Amino acid sequence: MKRGRLTILAVSLFLSLALIVHTLLAEGGWKRRDNVRQALTAARGENAILRAKAAGLRAEIDALRSRPEVQESAVRRELGYIRPDEVIVEVPTGDTPAP
Repeated sequence: MKRGRLTILAVSLFLSLALIVHTLLAEGGWKRRDNVRQALTAARGENAILRAKAAGLRAEIDALRSRPEVQESAVRRELGYIRPDEVIVEVPTGDTPAP
């Protein structure tokens, strides 16, 4: 039993050393490793941003499903709906020519 563990340890050590030597001596090995690490860091940053956006969208969906005032606000904003007793007054801006 002890011999089997020793063999596994020796093989693991050999493979580890082989990978280290390959990384250090192979053409572009260390530079490629740095490039992969930078890409991984960038991907993790993008994932964090996307997770935050997804959490915000989930919160908005929950609010739209459960809060009538949020539903009304979304309908007014997105579809331009008004209540029957409301009056809309449009004020022209400098970009819009007056009729």
